Amino acid sequence: MDLDEAYKKLAERQREVEEKLRELAALADEVATAQHQFRRVEMDKFEELNQALEAALEDYARARRRFGEALQGE
Repeated sequence: MDLDEAYKKLAERQREVEEKLRELAALADEVATAQHQFRRVEMDKFEELNQALEAALEDYARARRRFGEALQGE
């Protein structure tokens, strides 16, 4: 994998992680301002977003490793 390709993948994964973090923050704001009981749907949505964030972070970590390897010429 060349350096440009590795960097593009790293940047793409970073955008995905940032997007998931924004979604999770938006849900947290929604829950914090709600006056009603935390509904099951919201909990399911939280779990779904949490799993998506974990997957995005794993992809981001792999992209960072590949980028580091590309920098070292591997």
